[in-house]
Amino acid sequence: MDVWNKLCMQAFDGDQQADEFILLIQQCGKTSLEDLSFQVKIESCNEKQEQLLLSLGFTPIDEQIYSITGEQWKAFGEAKRLQRKKWHEALQKRLEQHLREALDRIQQPLTLTHVQRLVLVREFSRNHIKDPGSVPFLRGLVGCLRAQLYKRKLVDWQVTEYVMTQNGEEPMMDYIRLIRGVLGMKLVFRKHGSQIDDSLEHLEKIPRNGMVTLDMTATSHFEPSHTTAPVITAAAAATDDDNYMIWRMNPDLSDEQLADILESLPRQQCNQNYPLSQVTRSTSALLPSSPILRWLTKVIRRCLSIFSMF
Repeated sequence: MDVWNKLCMQAFDGDQQADEFILLIQQCGKTSLEDLSFQVKIESCNEKQEQLLLSLGFTPIDEQIYSITGEQWKAFGEAKRLQRKKWHEALQKRLEQHLREALDRIQQPLTLTHVQRLVLVREFSRNHIKDPGSVPFLRGLVGCLRAQLYKRKLVDWQVTEYVMTQNGEEPMMDYIRLIRGVLGMKLVFRKHGSQIDDSLEHLEKIPRNGMVTLDMTATSHFEPSHTTAPVITAAAAATDDDNYMIWRMNPDLSDEQLADILESLPRQQCNQNYPLSQVTRSTSALLPSSPILRWLTKVIRRCLSIFSMF
C-alpha cells in the first residue's frame, strides 16, 4: 500500500509518469466475472511497469494480464481518495501560508494615475475573464465596487480565504496585487480559525470568545480625522470556523473612477451583502444617485475643467 500511496501523491504533485501509470491501470483493468478479481491487460508492458505492478501485489497470469484481488483493488481506490484529500489539505495549507506572506509583502498601494490604474485593471481582466476559478473573486470584487457607488460611507467586503487561494498561487497573487496594489483597498480584519491577525491596524477586534469589542480610539489609515468604523455586520456573517478577511474600499476613488473600473472588469452577478462602515468619503468623490443629476454633475465638472485651462 505504501507504493500505491506514494504513486498517488506523485501523480497529484504533477509527476507525469506516475499519473500515466495509474491511468493505465484504470483504463486497461476490469473486474473478472469468474472470481471477481481485478485484471489488467497490457499488451506491451515494459520492465518498469512490470516491476511497479509486482510491487503493488499484482500476480502475472500470462505475458499480458496481471491480476489482484477485488478487495485489494477496492482498498486501492479508497487509499487514493484519502491521499487526494491529504494532498488537497496540504496544498491549502501551503497556499494559506503563501497568502500570509503575500499580504506581508504587498503592504502599500502603488502610486498610479487613473489611466495607469485602468490599464492594470484591464490587463487583469484579460488574464482572468476566461478562468472559471476566478469567478468567485470577480463576483465579490465587482459587487463591492458596485455597492460603493453613490454612497457617502465606505463599504466593507468580507471574502473567505478559500476564494483567494482555491485557484492556485499565481491567481492569488494577482488578486492581492489588484485589490491592495492597484485599487488601494485596505485590509481591516483577518480571522484564521480561532486566531485573529493582531498585526493589522484593526479598526475592530474580535476576541476568541466571539464577543465583539470596538476600539474607538484608532483612526482610519486614509482619513485620520474620522473615528473607527465597526465591521460587526460583516464579521457576524461568518461562522467561527470560517477563515476570512475584510477589505475596505479606497476612499480616494471617486464614483467616476469606480464606474470606469467596473467598465474594465467582466460583468458579474453578486448577491453578497456589503455593510457600510462609519468612515466617510470626500463629497467631491460622490456623484448623485439620480441618473439625470449625475449627467448634469458630469457636464458641470467637465465645463469647469475646460474653463480652468484658460
